[in-house]
Amino acid sequence: MYRAVTLLANRAGIAHSDAPTLAHLLHNMLLTTSWVGLEMHVIANGEDVTPLLRRPEIDQAVRFIASLCETRQKLLLLQRQMAKDGGVVMEGRDIGSVVLPNADLKVYLDASIEVRAERRWREHLNRGENMSLDEVIDEVYERDKLDSEREHSPLVRASDAILVDNTGIGIDETVRLIVLLARDRQGEMAKTAKIKQ
Repeated sequence: MYRAVTLLANRAGIAHSDAPTLAHLLHNMLLTTSWVGLEMHVIANGEDVTPLLRRPEIDQAVRFIASLCETRQKLLLLQRQMAKDGGVVMEGRDIGSVVLPNADLKVYLDASIEVRAERRWREHLNRGENMSLDEVIDEVYERDKLDSEREHSPLVRASDAILVDNTGIGIDETVRLIVLLARDRQGEMAKTAKIKQ
């Protein structure tokens, strides 16, 4: 969602620090999501922008757009609207701490900066983008720093989030672990509901 806002701001020629103009864009923006097979797509003002969201210019600008209070407030409302009926999985750097502080399960997924940078570097290579691993390490470090130090909705681990460090495990093992955590939580909630009856 933040990438979609960044794309729209770039197209409109809005400077990344121009909060008032960005607020106007956000006010007039229609942002929704839609399933296409097993993939979630982002629809911005009626256009499926999903294929455009991983471009290098979006990678470079999204952290600045995402740090603005105006962006976070608008997307907070949209994210809560999406989650209001439950049964959703959301990921983001402030989902457990700000967006959905009462979520049934919060997982703080982490890995070493070197491993996260190598994963991002491989994504760049797969898209045909020529970046050095050192450049990507710097990029990941800067994003972590900016997100952790921003005034609005900084990156923090919610006090009740379960830490999952997947530095040494792959995506399949990570998914299995999180599914197990979700099933455990679902079982706990069912027992609690039964006791209350």
